Amino acid sequence: MVDSKRFNWREQSEEIFSVAKDGGYSVLHRFDSKAEGLEPGSGVVQGRNGALYGTTSSGGQFDGGTIFRLSTDGKAYAVLHHFAGGDADG
Repeated sequence: MVDSKRFNWREQSEEIFSVAKDGGYSVLHRFDSKAEGLEPGSGVVQGRNGALYGTTSSGGQFDGGTIFRLSTDGKAYAVLHHFAGGDADG
């Protein structure tokens, strides 16, 4: 568990960032590609494995948004699911 940083997102600039207890700020990931998803707007949660998980509301393979995983150092980003829309896809 990471307790020295707080993770959040900035919808206006479409980025996920961390803020350390001492006030230091660093951008972990910028959403600048439709393929990886755009418009993160629900924040992130930290899983038991330490990774951060979140969603985007647009972009991705079908332009319906994505579910993503991001390492806490920002070096590893992966799209876990591309939403296609409709009743069968959440």
